[in-house]
Amino acid sequence: MRYLRFLSTVACIIGACLASPVLLANTNECSNFQNQALSQCAHYQYNVFNLHFRDSANIEHDVSVYRVKDSQGNVVSADVDFKIRCGDACLSNPEGAIEDILWAFRASYLADSFYYYRDCDSTLEVCCDDDSCFEIHGGDNSPAVQDDSLEDSSTSSDVSPAALSRGKKILDLLPIVDSGLNIYDRLMNDSKNEKELREALANAQETSSKFVLINTSGGGNQVCVDDGQVCTVLDGHVSISSSFANADLSHSNGFKFNQALADWLNEWFEGQNGLVCSQRMSCDHANNCTVTLSCR
Repeated sequence: MRYLRFLSTVACIIGACLASPVLLANTNECSNFQNQALSQCAHYQYNVFNLHFRDSANIEHDVSVYRVKDSQGNVVSADVDFKIRCGDACLSNPEGAIEDILWAFRASYLADSFYYYRDCDSTLEVCCDDDSCFEIHGGDNSPAVQDDSLEDSSTSSDVSPAALSRGKKILDLLPIVDSGLNIYDRLMNDSKNEKELREALANAQETSSKFVLINTSGGGNQVCVDDGQVCTVLDGHVSISSSFANADLSHSNGFKFNQALADWLNEWFEGQNGLVCSQRMSCDHANNCTVTLSCR
């Protein structure tokens, strides 16, 4: 295995399923988002929110929140996956770059400034989210929009008035209490520095694996597994664009890890980016496994 600290990278995308460290270890299997198909969890609510935040340099980063509510409507977990863009910082200090952007996530949490993009219909001039639709209005008070493009979102700074760009995506805020991120309140307020926050998040996860998708300087992609201090790179590659994604990865971590890896890739590209994915998995008796994913 290789390590992230030896890679020359232009952008990093981090995925880490996390839960609040202020809670005792959760023994309820239904609080794990990956168990939503279990029959005993039928009365739980499982939702995914794809949110965005900006760092001090005004670079946009993404966070997917996997929120779980019990039958009484109480949030029991809010695992998160990060997609972060660290630019040239990854060339010299990738681990530090990850920590810096997690610290920016903390700043956005404390400011309650997370936002998302609603899909807009240019022919009807309406924007919709999962719950409702509303009319797009022109003028200076219009919400902001952004192109529906993975490449464009990684380099965007200021967004354009909705009246000038109808039919794309319109920006709106989502309070942390609505997303379930308020379950992190003590962790965010008590963390004293970037390293402490990263370790606390890693140790608090509901699921067992914390995946990181790395976009290398040559335009390729790799996946590593973060333990809160070092990211170990898996053999293989991932190719992504705004219209497709392909992955071919191998490791010696066994079937359970392989299933979690396949689920994470599938959720990211299909659930969050609207692609349709097919996958193949295999493991031998020595725990040598592969996962192949193709999305269009």
